[in-house]
Amino acid sequence: MGNTPVNLLLFDCAQLGEDGSLEQILETVQDFGLNIIGVRVWPNDGEIVFSTPRYNQEARENMPSAYERHSLEFLVADDDIEISLAFSLGWTVSDTGSTERSWIHAYCPDALGENPEHHSQGFLHLGKRLYRTVRPRYGWIERLTFWNPEKAGYTTWEDVEKLGLPHIYWTNFFGPAYVEKLGKEFLIQAPGWQVEELDDGGLAYVLSPSVAGRSPVAFVREVQSYFSVEHVRRRPSKGRKRSKK
Repeated sequence: MGNTPVNLLLFDCAQLGEDGSLEQILETVQDFGLNIIGVRVWPNDGEIVFSTPRYNQEARENMPSAYERHSLEFLVADDDIEISLAFSLGWTVSDTGSTERSWIHAYCPDALGENPEHHSQGFLHLGKRLYRTVRPRYGWIERLTFWNPEKAGYTTWEDVEKLGLPHIYWTNFFGPAYVEKLGKEFLIQAPGWQVEELDDGGLAYVLSPSVAGRSPVAFVREVQSYFSVEHVRRRPSKGRKRSKK
């Protein structure tokens, strides 16, 4: 597995930016049993608005600045510091004041530590809880070495806005709009380890029990063929056109 970081990304989160949504996300992480060890607002302009070592009363009192700047970052770790995650949340606002693109990104730099299957399952369950909290249109969990809000992983904002499916990741969160387009039975019958129905009508589709390792070539080809995508769990070839559902 090496040291390739593991990323979770949720696109187009319906609840993010609404009053109380940031506090609810922080509480969801705490309820999962993780310790929040740093909270800060640090927008892209480089100015740190506030920073605290804990999610404490000071952080709560400064939360309005996070809503104002459409930005929040925090770090979390488990009790034994076996695993740590860096979270980045943000959203853009239209000229009329409505929320446009919104995202939650969780980044695990140590590739889920010494017990990748155990921590993979933990990361997956955390992703499901966050899904229930913010209602994304689409999301994924995968080993990737980069993050850019304009092109998150191998899926762009334009892909998500058009309900496109250019790539299959280790875990794939399909919101209700995706399920309606692709077909519930089509997704439930997809080859893989687990397909779970989510409480808003979405689905979580997982290829294997652990994000570590590689899937057999025959299985990868089966998934490629089933979804009509060119790539599964790896970087697309440059200059080649990707298939989309």
